[in-house]
Amino acid sequence: MPILTSLHIDQSYHNHLLEEELYYDFIFLKCKATENYTFLNTDQHAIYNTIFILLDKIRSSCHIALVIAFLGIASLLLKGGIIAHSRFKIPFDLHKDSICNVLHSSDLAILLQQTSLILWDKALMSNHYAFKYVDRTLKDLIKALNSILEHKPFGKKVIIFREDFCQILSIVSKGRRKDIVGSLIKLTINMRLQQSLNPITLSETQEFADWLLEIGKNHVEQHINKSNYIKLPDDIYILLEHLHDLINFVYPDLNTNANNFYYIIDYIILVPKNTNVSLINST
Repeated sequence: MPILTSLHIDQSYHNHLLEEELYYDFIFLKCKATENYTFLNTDQHAIYNTIFILLDKIRSSCHIALVIAFLGIASLLLKGGIIAHSRFKIPFDLHKDSICNVLHSSDLAILLQQTSLILWDKALMSNHYAFKYVDRTLKDLIKALNSILEHKPFGKKVIIFREDFCQILSIVSKGRRKDIVGSLIKLTINMRLQQSLNPITLSETQEFADWLLEIGKNHVEQHINKSNYIKLPDDIYILLEHLHDLINFVYPDLNTNANNFYYIIDYIILVPKNTNVSLINST
C-alpha cells in the first residue's frame, strides 16, 4: 500500500484518489528499481529502461503515473493498476460520440489533470471508441488549466499503449469479423522497427515482421495435407527427433549452469499447453 507522507497533504487533502497515487514509498521504489535491474537480460533491460523505470522515476519524483488495464487480472499484476473503465468512467455502451462523464469538480478530474503519464496495458483489447472517449475526456479536463492544450492529443498527456498490435484483438460481444476489425485502432507504422538497430539486424527484423503480417492476412503457404497448418521458413525452425535434443539445443551446457541464475533467464521454451510444460519439466 502507498505510504502517507506530509509532502502532498495540503494539495491532496480530502482527495483519496490523489492520495493513492502520490503517497508511494519513494525510497523503497528507488531501491526496488535498482535491485530488480540487476536481474534483467539485455532485451529485458530495453523494456525496463523505457517503461518500468520511467514509472518508478515519475512516482519517486512525486509526480503521478497511472497504470490501467483492460482486464481486471492484468490490472492486479501491475503496481498501482486499475481497470480502464473504472479510472476513466468509460461507458460500456460506447459509440463514436460518447461524451465525457467526469465532472470538473470531482476528485477524479483533479487526478487526471495532474497526471504526467498513463500506461495502458492490454490496450488493444479495448474498442477504438474508448481511446477517442479518453482523448475527449482529457482535453475537456485540461482546458480548465490551459486552453492551448485542449487541441493537443489526449491534452498532451503521455500515453503508452502496451500490447502487440498484430496479435491481440478487441472484444466485441457476439461480433463477427467485420465488427471486430472495425473496433480496432489502426497502426500505420511499425514503431518497433524505428529503433537504431544495425543494418543486418534491422533487415532480419523487418523480414520477420513482414512474415507475421502475411500470416495475419492468410497469405502464407499452407501445409499440403492440413489446411490449418502453415509452412515455416527454413531459417526459423529446427528438425529434431527427441525432446532431449530440443532441450540441449535451447540450453547447451545445462548441467554445468543449472545453478546459474543469469544463464537460466536468458533462455526459454514456450509451449501451448500445460501438458507440454509437464512433459518438458519431467524430461
